[in-house]
Amino acid sequence: MGDASVYYSAKVTIQRTDDPKWPYRSTAFELLDIRPAAGDLQEYATQQADSHNLRIVIDPTNVTIAPRLAASGPRSASNGA
Repeated sequence: MGDASVYYSAKVTIQRTDDPKWPYRSTAFELLDIRPAAGDLQEYATQQADSHNLRIVIDPTNVTIAPRLAASGPRSASNGA
């Protein structure tokens, strides 16, 4: 499974917070579907949106992955990096 390619869909619920840095946070995550990757990803997304009445679909080609920061912020030589 380590090198398997899959398609999956999930319903993520977000809510507004009072935190000025993170005004929205996810509050629930529900896996809707997972299957071996095959065929057209756009077609899969459309089918999932229709099947689960999803109003927003995130297109993975538009997602940018940012570097992950430690909970206390970027690591430095003084805090264990």
